Amino acid sequence: MTEKPKQKQRSRYPVASFDPRMIETLLKAARGETVKFTFPSLKAARTFQTRLHTLRSRMKAEDDPRYDICCRAKTSLRNADGSGFVSGQSNAGPRQLWVVPRDIEYDELFKTAEIEAPTDIVLERDPLDDIPDGPYGSQEVKK
Repeated sequence: MTEKPKQKQRSRYPVASFDPRMIETLLKAARGETVKFTFPSLKAARTFQTRLHTLRSRMKAEDDPRYDICCRAKTSLRNADGSGFVSGQSNAGPRQLWVVPRDIEYDELFKTAEIEAPTDIVLERDPLDDIPDGPYGSQEVKK
């Protein structure tokens, strides 16, 4: 018996369905800034975190040119005071979600070891040059 070839499942959420400010959040963190959101509950923070991850997943599936740059950002759940969140803690109370540059947790380690980013690497161009600093990144909002 022959199997039917699997069809590529179309997502219910194309990139165009996301608020452009979500893309801008990822791009801002990719540029080296920390973006902090405060939510009334852990569930609300996780829902937004999942939405950001879904956006990035959809960007990859749709070959969005900003995908590689958005991968420079990561998310981190925190307690309301900004301290590290430990899984298994009470779900009650507000939480923060930080969107930060990837590997930022090693910044002090590199400084202590006096390791600088290499300056002898020459790129034809910086990929971030394609992303303007304005809202919505490089994608224009269609009306």
